[in-house]
Amino acid sequence: MTLRLDGLYDTIAEIEANIEDARTRKKSVEAEFITMENIYKILEHFNELYDIISDEEKKELIATLVKEIQIYPEGESEMPLKSMKFNFPVYKDGQEVREIFLNNGTNVETLICLKRKQPK
Repeated sequence: MTLRLDGLYDTIAEIEANIEDARTRKKSVEAEFITMENIYKILEHFNELYDIISDEEKKELIATLVKEIQIYPEGESEMPLKSMKFNFPVYKDGQEVREIFLNNGTNVETLICLKRKQPK
């Protein structure tokens, strides 16, 4: 009986250790996960933020926002960028996409200024 009880205690201790390990890994993933709220805050203050951060932090910021950039080989195209993948959805042609293909055709770029309304 004692051997069986000791075996059960060992199993319980092992399961508790696995649960704690899973919780730790979950917290780690959640800490690295980019939320739309974080991206909005970064974009809202992008100019001020980008001017004061170091070059290494600039690289990390761009890596946070942009997942992948593809370029044409040198001399193959007037525009060096082939496509860009983002870590968050962007709106293009009325659709939410994560990748934009840049072609040699006519593209229209729009810049908007977002301001938060202050309550009266």
